[in-house]
Amino acid sequence: KGEVTGLGLNEKVEVSNRGTWEKADVTGNSWKLDDLDTHTATFTYDVRVTDDAGNVGANTASQQVVIDTEGPEITAISIETDNSSVDIDFGEAVYSTDGGSGDLAKEDFKLKITSGVATVDATPASISKSGTVYTLVLTLTGPVPNGLEVLTVKPVDDSIYDVAGNEALGGGSFDSISLVDQTGPTAVPTITAIEV
Repeated sequence: KGEVTGLGLNEKVEVSNRGTWEKADVTGNSWKLDDLDTHTATFTYDVRVTDDAGNVGANTASQQVVIDTEGPEITAISIETDNSSVDIDFGEAVYSTDGGSGDLAKEDFKLKITSGVATVDATPASISKSGTVYTLVLTLTGPVPNGLEVLTVKPVDDSIYDVAGNEALGGGSFDSISLVDQTGPTAVPTITAIEV
C-alpha cells in the first residue's frame, strides 16, 4: 500500500513485482494491492500511474522486499577468564517457537568439548539474556583446563528460531571457542647458591 497525490480522473495506480502490472485499489490519496503470490526470494515492488489512453506517468516508486530464509547463527562468542560461562550473540532476536515467541531455555543448547583434558556437561547449568546475547553457565569436570579444549555451542534440533520462523541449525563460524588455560606451571625452581 502507499500514497498517491494529484491522481487525475482517468488515471490509475498500477503495481508490479514480477513484470506484470496490476491495477491497485485507490481510496482518496491511498492505494492498496493484495499480493497473493508466495515469494521465496528477494523481490521489488514497482508502482506507476497510467491513464486510460495507456500513457505512463514520469513519476514512479520502487521498494525492495527482502525475504528472510536464513536461520539465525551465532555471530560472536566469548568466554569468561575463569571458564565459568560463555556469551553467545545471535545478532538478532531469537525465540523458542517458529511463530516468533517464547524465551530460550538452557535445554535449547548442547555443549561439547573436544581436545584438552577438561569435559563439560552437555546442558548449560543456567541461562540468562541481555538483548541478543545469551550467557550460558558451564559445568566443567575432570582436570583443570589446559587451554587445548575447544568448546562448541550448538542449538538443539527444533528449538531456536528467528522472527521469520527460520530454524537455527548451528555450524557457523562463531560456535566454538577455546577454554582459558588454568593449569599452573609445573617446573620446580631451586636455589643452588647465593653470591654476595
